[in-house]
Amino acid sequence: MAGFSFGQAVGAGFGIVARKPLAVLIWAVAYLALVTLPAFAVMIQGLPEVGAGYRDVAKHAVQGAAPNLGQILSMPSRIAMLQWAVRLAQLIFYTILTGAIFRAILEPTASKWGYLRLSRQELWLGLTNLVCGLLAIVAVLTLSAPLQIGAAIGDFAARQGHHPALGAIWFYYLIGVVGLGVILWAQLRLCLALPMAFDQRRFVLSEGWALTRRHTAKMFLTLLALVLIVWLSQLAVAGLDRMLGIQGFVTHVSWGPGQLGSPMVVQQIGPLIGFVALSAVVGMTIFVIVIAPLASIYQQLTRKAEAA
Repeated sequence: MAGFSFGQAVGAGFGIVARKPLAVLIWAVAYLALVTLPAFAVMIQGLPEVGAGYRDVAKHAVQGAAPNLGQILSMPSRIAMLQWAVRLAQLIFYTILTGAIFRAILEPTASKWGYLRLSRQELWLGLTNLVCGLLAIVAVLTLSAPLQIGAAIGDFAARQGHHPALGAIWFYYLIGVVGLGVILWAQLRLCLALPMAFDQRRFVLSEGWALTRRHTAKMFLTLLALVLIVWLSQLAVAGLDRMLGIQGFVTHVSWGPGQLGSPMVVQQIGPLIGFVALSAVVGMTIFVIVIAPLASIYQQLTRKAEAA
């Protein structure tokens, strides 16, 4: 069976960044508007309410009165509802963004609006991604059950004064490593269902499993290369952060209510906005580099299968 090019898969994201830098910039701006700003708004809205609630609790405690339990219990629920709404919006946007990356590879001529769409393709992509995520959660929970039982047995033995044998400890870790390996293998077998669902505009799962047959080892090497690239990128960003002192600058920005209008804070906000924008562009570039190989591998395997 024909395989795929390792170099072409790993370099797919770099190709998008090089050929379509404006599209990557549009994605970064959309990320700021639809992901970062809503999360920041929830945080800004929730923190004063939580702070006021805790001040009321402290005030009641000083006065010797019972705290308002209804108010205390209602605060986390209201904030949680906002957080879930933001997470749902973020999930929808990540689906749209993933579809845009897939479209840049599978349909390069459909470049209108920076490849961003909310269409039937994104619908099936999101549904397939949701099912794959639920299967991964079920697999992790299934693996955690025997591990928790083994940990409980070991803890009980330790409380009784018995030391577990070294072989039992190694067996415990062996179960964890093998279980995680099986989960990773299954995710690799299913990962091409995402670009397939997007391309064929339907829900697919077993078809993606069949497409990755005999290619899992090479896909794992591709994953390792991407992990290495992301790790090196994070090291480079962290080094730049330390060199420019950005972390210390962000930490020492004054956000007091009485200082928001001061000239010093106004001068600080400009560079801070620039740092956030640059972080969004860098993060979006890394996201493209990680997601694009899925579409590239799918494209190579399906084209070679059709040619055969």
